[in-house]
Amino acid sequence: MSRVVDTPRQVWGPPVLWPCLAITHTFDKWAWRWPFVHRFTGHPWVGGTWRAIVTPTSESHIPAGGNRGAITTYLTIEQTYWTLHATPLRTAESASRSDNATIVKTDGSGIAEVRFLYDNTPRTEHRQRSPATQGPAGSR
Repeated sequence: MSRVVDTPRQVWGPPVLWPCLAITHTFDKWAWRWPFVHRFTGHPWVGGTWRAIVTPTSESHIPAGGNRGAITTYLTIEQTYWTLHATPLRTAESASRSDNATIVKTDGSGIAEVRFLYDNTPRTEHRQRSPATQGPAGSR
């Protein structure tokens, strides 16, 4: 009976595979944000924690007893070159999570917009007047 012995090439793949994976991972996580690399990619960097003020309009569906004034929110964006996660949007009354997020560069003005689908869950004491909601959101 003969025995087949795996060579390192059979087990680990071609020698060029691991350096290519390491370079790709480094670019995806960090290198694309470096100033001299970022000039060539043109990909917006929006990662971090952002504070925003949400102001309801007259068309907003706010139940009686709800906050009709400006609402301070915080949004944390985790970003690599190929992925974007907008999680969660937090207010004094609720927290949201995103199911899908993308960056849209609109009209060549240099302004990028983050768009995402959200699932909002109010804190227990606010659920009577503020039910859970889902929908699209955007931020410039």
